[in-house]
This record gives sequence, structure tokens and C-alpha cells, in this order.
Amino acid sequence: MSVTAPIIAADPRSTMLSSMFLWCLNDALTEETYNAELAGLKCELELGTFGTNLKVTGYDEKQPLFVEHLVKRMTDFKPGLLKVCY
Repeated sequence: MSVTAPIIAADPRSTMLSSMFLWCLNDALTEETYNAELAGLKCELELGTFGTNLKVTGYDEKQPLFVEHLVKRMTDFKPGLLKVCY
């Protein structure tokens, strides 16, 4: 799954802020994704050329729920760490 947002590649500042956002989000999701990894599901969030890529691998009947949870966390996430970093 990928989320396209041209603003990400608009300029170096936007790209850096997007990278920092994903770094903070990945950090916040570490505990949540650990149990999923033990169950055989793996999640990768990365910055693509035109947006954010979410890759979930592994076979489990809970995969759709896991993806739904990750997308909800992505949209609800408020990165307080960015205030420290920026």
C-alpha cells in the first residue's frame, strides 16, 4: 500500500520532515509491531519517491486487521518527538 503525496518531494525540507515523521512513527509502533512479528506478520514503513510505502508481509487471517490498525495509527499519529528534533 502506498500513500501518494507530491508535497513530500517538493523540496529538501519537506523530504526531511517526512523522513523524521516516519522515523518517529516507526519508533512509536515498535512495541505494537513486535507481537505481530512474533505471529509472523512483518511491517515496513518507508519513504518513497512520491509518498509513504506501507508493506505488510506474512500470512495470517489477521493481516487485514493489522493493516487497518497501522493505517489508523498513521492518520492519528501526533509526533511529539518532532518538536525536539526540529
